[in-house]
Amino acid sequence: MLPKSTCLVVVTSRRNLGLETAGVGSVYVQKLGCLSMVEAKAMLMEMSASRPTAQRMTEEQAEKLASLCEYLPLAIRVVGGTMAKHNNLRAETIIQRLSSN
Repeated sequence: MLPKSTCLVVVTSRRNLGLETAGVGSVYVQKLGCLSMVEAKAMLMEMSASRPTAQRMTEEQAEKLASLCEYLPLAIRVVGGTMAKHNNLRAETIIQRLSSN
């Protein structure tokens, strides 16, 4: 169910939803690629930089998290943002949680 035509909707998906051919009105499709390992690691390291020194993630942890997020910018942003918001949440804990799924 979509809102009135005066509103905007952002839809994200890993798959093509076919919205541009579904007669849904004005649809703009922007396909985003994955980040490179270097970009993903840099993004996570930068987001981790605001944490106390002892709680910052290591480069190895950033590489593992980037891999678990499949180098998807939104997934990496969610993980990094969650860690930035919760200083008591360690990278190793997130790695364990994501690895078990």
